[in-house]
Amino acid sequence: MMGEESMTQREKNRWLYITGACAMGMELLLCILVSMRMLSGWVVLAGALVCAVIVVYAYRLRECEREKENLAGQLASEQTQVRRLQEQLEQEKKEAASQLEQERAASHRALLQLQAECEERNETFFSHVSHELRLPVSVAVGYAELLRDGVIKDAEEQREYLGKIADKLQYMNELIGRNLAKVRDGAADLSAGLQKVSFDLVDFLQKDLGDLRAAAQEKEIDCQLVTLAPTMPVLADPVLLQHVLDNLVENAMKYMGRPGTVTFVLAYGENDEVVLTYRDDGFGMDSAQTSHIFENGFRGSNTQSLSGSGHGLHLVDIIVRAHGGHCEAESGPGMGMRIVLHLPIGMPQSDNT
Repeated sequence: MMGEESMTQREKNRWLYITGACAMGMELLLCILVSMRMLSGWVVLAGALVCAVIVVYAYRLRECEREKENLAGQLASEQTQVRRLQEQLEQEKKEAASQLEQERAASHRALLQLQAECEERNETFFSHVSHELRLPVSVAVGYAELLRDGVIKDAEEQREYLGKIADKLQYMNELIGRNLAKVRDGAADLSAGLQKVSFDLVDFLQKDLGDLRAAAQEKEIDCQLVTLAPTMPVLADPVLLQHVLDNLVENAMKYMGRPGTVTFVLAYGENDEVVLTYRDDGFGMDSAQTSHIFENGFRGSNTQSLSGSGHGLHLVDIIVRAHGGHCEAESGPGMGMRIVLHLPIGMPQSDNT
């Protein structure tokens, strides 16, 4: 098509050139005839005017053709630009659709991941709560059964047991409330939620171990407390410390594997630090595994056949660290387990007056 248009244009140009040449030739012929006195000057003048008109017309026609060529070129250029813009628009539409699909897929993956995280968080929450409540519920049920079966006859002793049940229920209520608040607020650091009060740690441990002793004796485990001071005033969170003691005793009830004794030794360390040492008569575990017992979900190779989640000692470590302390563990096959809790919660000795 473009070739045909080009040939047509060349034909027009050639005819324009021929027309102009013929006009010039005619004018020249008229001039010759005038010089030979064969024509009058008016005829020559008229011919010259006609030739001039023809030349001007031919020139103007050529200019019009050039303008048409320019306009055609501009139109072709604009059409080419329009096609490029259309192609670019189509490409951008494809890219936008592809990006939208990628974002939709990414949003779907993020939603699935969020759902999985929520399910995992809920599972962890229920696992922790059930682990935390199992032992205090067992103790409260034990006291309630003694009262129900009429084993406790004395009215004063009955009131004491009812008080113990009330204390356990209050303790469980506090644990549940703190766990729900932690979930609601998204708190991951226990140290931010510590509720420290001043109390006597010796009296506190004696009372709590007294409550746990009955449950432990059902597993033929005796709980003992050795203190190197008659009183030990501290500033700490009693609910969390009770949770530490419960977890240590429950861990012994699950994994000692044989009758024996659990001994707690309480003493002052350096710089008003309180040191609580736990020792049991269990089978123990390999020393290489002992270094991992405070990791969440860790269970020794000799406990795989037993029920448990591996959260207990991990929670002990978290609570001790929240109080600014640290834990140590030592064990070996047949040697039992020794756990030392370093707690910088002691109050100056002069305050114990």
